[in-house]
Amino acid sequence: MKQLYLVFMAVLLITNNVIAADIAADIRNAAAGPDVSNGGYFEVGLGFQYVERSFVSAEDDGVYGTLDVAGAYRYNRLFVELSQGTLDGLNLGYHLWSNNNWSVDLLGASINGIFNVGNDDDISALSEAQRNEAILDRDAFYNGAGFRATAYFGNNILQYRLVTDIHDNNGVVSTLRLGRSWQLRNWNLHGVVSADYASAKTSQYLYSVTQNEATARFPEYDVGSTMSYIAEVGLTYPISEHFVFRSTARYTQLSNGEQNSPLTDSGDRTYIGTSIHYVF
Repeated sequence: MKQLYLVFMAVLLITNNVIAADIAADIRNAAAGPDVSNGGYFEVGLGFQYVERSFVSAEDDGVYGTLDVAGAYRYNRLFVELSQGTLDGLNLGYHLWSNNNWSVDLLGASINGIFNVGNDDDISALSEAQRNEAILDRDAFYNGAGFRATAYFGNNILQYRLVTDIHDNNGVVSTLRLGRSWQLRNWNLHGVVSADYASAKTSQYLYSVTQNEATARFPEYDVGSTMSYIAEVGLTYPISEHFVFRSTARYTQLSNGEQNSPLTDSGDRTYIGTSIHYVF
């Protein structure tokens, strides 16, 4: 699979002009159709965020200062996207087809999560305290390849995405999202709702505890496929030619299988972020 992925990326580099974008960026910019131009942007932002996690973590919930780096670049049919506030992480891909209202893209990589070296090591021989620490630091890296289809209808954007993990064969993720934007003077208001399906293999990777890992704190746990739901609202205001103000609130409702995992301590997640960005 990894060899096929390398061949695929090489083909992209020599193939010769329109693409869609991450729905998080499109809906904030009130996009009315696929972007057909070469080029892109880069931005740096400073702000604050409030995070209430569902995963058991060494990090505390609360307010943190943030430094955001985001951007996108398109060249012919190739694209790279890293949108501030994205739902899908870093995207690398190739545009397949579009018209005025539809766009279909091939995703060579859609990267999310944290990669920890040594995650595949057998921890069964470690002490219970060491296993607890290893579980807290476990790998959550997911690199999906697949496709996405985006539809633009007035102020509404509908996007479907299907990817399979090519990093370590950790299952399939499918998402269906609907976004809408409203223009109020210079303010752009937006809302997004999302249904996120994860196959049993993906859910096991993220939420299970194996017999070799299990401790008194983290007992053995198996989980099947899961479906979580996300609702987001936000606003964007252009302060000047290069400075933009953004604020976003996002709520995630986990499935029963995710909520019952010893790796989660609540059934939902909350994120609120406010920042000012300088756009190049």
